[in-house]
Amino acid sequence: MTMASNPLLALPAASLVKLRFALSEGALAYGVSDSSLRKAVPELSPDCTAHLVNLANNGWSAAQLAELVGSIGDAREMRIRETHLLDLVISGPEHQSIPTRDTAAVFRELIQGARQEIILASYAIYNGKELFLPLAERMGECADFKARLYLDIPRNRNDTTLADQLVAAYRQDFISKQWPSGPLPKLFHHKPSLESDWKLRASMHAKVIVVDRERAFVSSANFTKAAQTKNIEFGVVIDSPGLASRIADYFEGLRENGVFVEF
Repeated sequence: MTMASNPLLALPAASLVKLRFALSEGALAYGVSDSSLRKAVPELSPDCTAHLVNLANNGWSAAQLAELVGSIGDAREMRIRETHLLDLVISGPEHQSIPTRDTAAVFRELIQGARQEIILASYAIYNGKELFLPLAERMGECADFKARLYLDIPRNRNDTTLADQLVAAYRQDFISKQWPSGPLPKLFHHKPSLESDWKLRASMHAKVIVVDRERAFVSSANFTKAAQTKNIEFGVVIDSPGLASRIADYFEGLRENGVFVEF
């Protein structure tokens, strides 16, 4: 329903509350008319008054109208809460009417704000020494800081190399080329990605950051410099301990079930 078809959508929150009360418990509970509406809620526009009278003439009771007005107010409150809960992150070419944010800047902000724990998942890593520097510094500042990386170790379709050899090579590459210096985070690889039978193979394609089980960042961007600074990427920062904990618990549960294996 558009604002043009329902003028009630344009009413201020205070007017919605006043109108809902008048319809459910006040003077309007006994009948809805043009005069009673203007008396109960003087700030109603002629369009709002006509709309409500039309609904009443078509069989809507005062109680039903009160529910309608209440649902409009509730939906507006939900949108306000969602605005504070979610923050859209768009990286790519700038557009004059749509703000963009550097994914790498959001990545740094989340890591620097972490107090106790961070969980990261990525399908691909490149330029890790630069991208992971804030994490290495954070781990160096706090000996008790916990960092877990859930990663995908790829196997080409016809590759017959032993899984242990692929894991060892990936770890060595990560240490020498992707990690800046200092203590390593705990590394976990996605076991199904290394299945020798390509028909059984599956990838860990998620790109997720969870901070202190309070905030999460779900994005299309891998941990590569191009993805974080040049590509068109969409992501959402979620400020919700409930949702952040569910994401963290999912990865931890898969680790406990052997889907992710420490290496």
